[in-house]
Amino acid sequence: MIHASCRQNFTSTTFLAPLQLRISDTGEAITKGQLQDMLAGRQVDIFVHGYRNEFEGAANAYNTLSTQLDGKGMTDSARIGFFWPGSWARVGFSMAVARAKRAGLELAELIDYLKLAGCKVTVETHSLGARVALCALKEGPSVDCLILTAPAVDYDSLALSGEFQNAVYKAGKFTVMHSKRDSVLKFAYRALNWFTPALGLVGPESPKPLRVAVRDMTAVVDNHGAYKDVDAVFDPSYWRA
Repeated sequence: MIHASCRQNFTSTTFLAPLQLRISDTGEAITKGQLQDMLAGRQVDIFVHGYRNEFEGAANAYNTLSTQLDGKGMTDSARIGFFWPGSWARVGFSMAVARAKRAGLELAELIDYLKLAGCKVTVETHSLGARVALCALKEGPSVDCLILTAPAVDYDSLALSGEFQNAVYKAGKFTVMHSKRDSVLKFAYRALNWFTPALGLVGPESPKPLRVAVRDMTAVVDNHGAYKDVDAVFDPSYWRA
């Protein structure tokens, strides 16, 4: 796996930095040009973590995601774990939202380099990572597939006149997965967002955008972090154009 980070010194949970790349197994730094040479023409899956993730925890979660994809027969893809400074403190959510927008610019740059190298790109996000990816796509590059699990953005953000309405048209396949049993989004998100429900709790506002596939995962996802361990999340029809 390749690690891509816009965290200061690669691992900071608070401070942003320009995009850095390294090979996860060896820690060897690589340039964007080397990345293009390594992955030219390949399927690339990018993982984007959510709020309050220390580096090692996010890296372990990415390894779990990669193993799950292998188990579904998607062994031909390259994997990139994207790290952004999503805060270390419970009270830092509003600042993390602001950093997510800036981190989205770094993710957009990464996607641009991959698309220029002829790659097919799938982006999978969790929680506030949805804002990073949606900010990246809003005015930037397109991807082949976008999967938002437990997205910590407002339920009406994909609607006409919504904050991310433009991003809806930047993914060949666009999938939202939500669960009504997600207590983090049910209580904490609403408390921090003037009682506005999260997309990852109730799904998109009706009428939902026609290009967005909505998957109600309430029956199989009983907490905010459960998606990476749920077999149904890794159906290849979501992950491949």
